[in-house]
Amino acid sequence: MAQSFQDSPPNIKRHLSSPFFKIVVVEGGDEGQADTKGAAENVLYIHKAVLAGLSPELEKHVNNDMKEGRNNTLVVREVDYSVMQMFVEFAYTQSYTLPEDTPGGKEILIHVKLFSLADRFNVQKLMEVSFENLTSDLQILGSLMVGGPKADTLDYIMQACLYAFANLPTRPPTPAQCEAVRYEGSDNTAAGAFLLHFVSSRVHYFARCTFFEDYLELDLKLAKRILCFVSVALPCLEDPWEYIYD
Repeated sequence: MAQSFQDSPPNIKRHLSSPFFKIVVVEGGDEGQADTKGAAENVLYIHKAVLAGLSPELEKHVNNDMKEGRNNTLVVREVDYSVMQMFVEFAYTQSYTLPEDTPGGKEILIHVKLFSLADRFNVQKLMEVSFENLTSDLQILGSLMVGGPKADTLDYIMQACLYAFANLPTRPPTPAQCEAVRYEGSDNTAAGAFLLHFVSSRVHYFARCTFFEDYLELDLKLAKRILCFVSVALPCLEDPWEYIYD
């Protein structure tokens, strides 16, 4: 039976009667490194058909004659275990929930990490869901900044910006491109563009924080990109999410 890749409701009985597939989340090391000795490992289990049905990319990982396919095991690096837990939750429910004690601003970092993970495995539906959550929460945070944002909140947003810039392609948030995001929400450049627009359009808040300069020194290319975005963002009267939530 051909995989639907979320285009139609899953065959629940077939999915839940399939064998379990093991996901090993390794903290530390390189993505291509096969040996996990000495690294911290956490394990998750998911029905094989559920994982394979998420995308053509994952279907190839699950159903192949190589070691991971034969052993029903996928080793994933450079991903937080908690983020991978939300990925598995999404596989079954088509949504994910944040921990109740998530501090303000950290939800942005989590959405970006899930967006990046979805991009890695070409899970288009998760890209769309995490992107919608990202822009919605940025809209809320933007409205709360009028009274003066907390430094911790800005810190998490900068961490998200750095993560997006390191793991995803970015593009300038011109009005025409923002309009395109309205129809192409799963575009893998969208998350970085929205975050950089958010930071550049509120750079006066971030510049007051001591960590802002430290983050820019960590990645001079990001610093240059933010400066370029400032020239684009400041003349804009609307945030990019206005093209989505109008």
